[in-house]
Amino acid sequence: MDDQGTQWRILNINESKKQALILREQVLDSPAAMGNVAWNSAALKTTLNGTYLGSLDDDLKDRIVDQGTTLMTCQAYNNNTATASTGLNKVFLLSEYDVFGTLLRPTEATISGASQPIFADAASRIAYDKTGVARPWWTRTCSTTNNNVTYASETGAMANLLSTSNTLYIRPAMIVDLTVMPVPAPPAP
Repeated sequence: MDDQGTQWRILNINESKKQALILREQVLDSPAAMGNVAWNSAALKTTLNGTYLGSLDDDLKDRIVDQGTTLMTCQAYNNNTATASTGLNKVFLLSEYDVFGTLLRPTEATISGASQPIFADAASRIAYDKTGVARPWWTRTCSTTNNNVTYASETGAMANLLSTSNTLYIRPAMIVDLTVMPVPAPPAP
C-alpha cells in the first residue's frame, strides 16, 4: 500500500535482479481508450507514464525501474508482432501472455522474469473498482491484423476489442527495485 491507500499485488519476484513486478489491485477510477493498438504509440502508454506516474508518491517513483525497450512487444495470440516499445516504460499494462498464457512465443513474459503465466485461473484475473464491481481491464497486447487489443473480462476470461472505439478499465503494472529503501520521515518535533 502506498501513501494514497493504493494496494499493490506482487505478481513475481526476480531474485537475481532484486526486482518485483507489481500490479494495482483495483482498477483506476475511470475507464479509458487504448488509442492506437500498438503499445508503442498508444495514448494510454503516454497517460500512464505522464499523468499517472506523476501522481504516485516519491518513494514509489524512486523504486520504479524503467523498462525502456525491453521486450515490450505487442505479440498477440495469433502470433503477429508489432514493433517493440520505445521511450518511457515505467508504468505499463501486462501482456496477454502474463495474464492468459496464450502466446505461441512467450517472449513478453521475460519483462517480469516469470517463466509461466502469472494468474492461475479466471477468478484470480477478476479486477474490481473501489465500489466492489468487477470491471474489464486492458492488456497491452494487440493484434496487428485486426486492430484489436486483448483484455480481461469481468469474469476473468480473455476477450478482444477494437481499442480506438471502446473504453475499458486500467490496472497499471510496474517493476520496482527491491534494493532501494525509502527515506524515513524526520521525527516529529
